[in-house]
Amino acid sequence: MCTGQKTKDAVEPIRAALQNHLESIKRSISEEIRAYPLPIPGCDVHYNQLLEDRSRVSRDMGKLNGLFDDGQPAQDRLTAMSAFVTSSAFVDIEMERRLLADIEEAVSV
Repeated sequence: MCTGQKTKDAVEPIRAALQNHLESIKRSISEEIRAYPLPIPGCDVHYNQLLEDRSRVSRDMGKLNGLFDDGQPAQDRLTAMSAFVTSSAFVDIEMERRLLADIEEAVSV
């Protein structure tokens, strides 16, 4: 297999891991919102923060999907994913390290 194909093949598992991670966080936030005790006052800071976090993770998911819309070369997608991983508030340090290591390995192929 040629180097370019290996790099291209490496993109999807990294994207899928990141997508699954964000979906898991969104599910968790949504479950917490559903389980929130009623009645919910409009000034409830924690509840409003949950709503904001759910919106932010949805935006991050949209940004991630946007990286795959225009047929960019695999190398450019990996670079964009690296920037995304380091900027997303929903990627913890452990996940960031793992994904960046995977991206670096894919780039060096």
